[in-house]
Amino acid sequence: MNQTTISKHPNLEHVLEHALLKLFNKYKSDCNVFLETGLDQGHSIYRALVLGFEKVMSIDCEEELVSSAMQEYSDEIDSGQVFVYNGFSNKRLPEMLDNISDDDRCFFWLDAHTMAGAHTVSEENEVPIFQELELLQKRGRKNDVIVIDDVALFYHDKVQDLINALYSINSEYNIVFDDCCDRGPYMLIATTEKV
Repeated sequence: MNQTTISKHPNLEHVLEHALLKLFNKYKSDCNVFLETGLDQGHSIYRALVLGFEKVMSIDCEEELVSSAMQEYSDEIDSGQVFVYNGFSNKRLPEMLDNISDDDRCFFWLDAHTMAGAHTVSEENEVPIFQELELLQKRGRKNDVIVIDDVALFYHDKVQDLINALYSINSEYNIVFDDCCDRGPYMLIATTEKV
């Protein structure tokens, strides 16, 4: 665990108790870049920093969430370790991917979706997972880890479509369901590691 990050953000230590930290660590492998779609409160940025990712990127369409994260992680942004984007992932993901080199191995945490009270989300951007996966496929990135959250909530009738989209990125992916919060098969993970 990166103790420097923990000491810089003492107000976020409670986040370490969440089961997502263990899930991220379980599938992190040798990934050095963390990229998430759907910033929420910025807690995944913290988890990624604590786990030692060299570069952490996040995007959200809600300006207030982005502004808050930019304040919380201003030191890490200034040092070039954290990048926070405002906008829709299906529009700005190519720009984010440009910030990843061919030598990097990325842990993609795909969690962009409508939230209660969200006012900037259009129907086109409500749950952009298939657009995100298509963008990854077009980039030809085959060695990354991809974790899709909220499968049971948003994609229960499209699970096979998700699996097919993941295999279109890399037909050799090992694909598993996992859950860290006792909600059933809630997350879909694609990795080149044995699982």
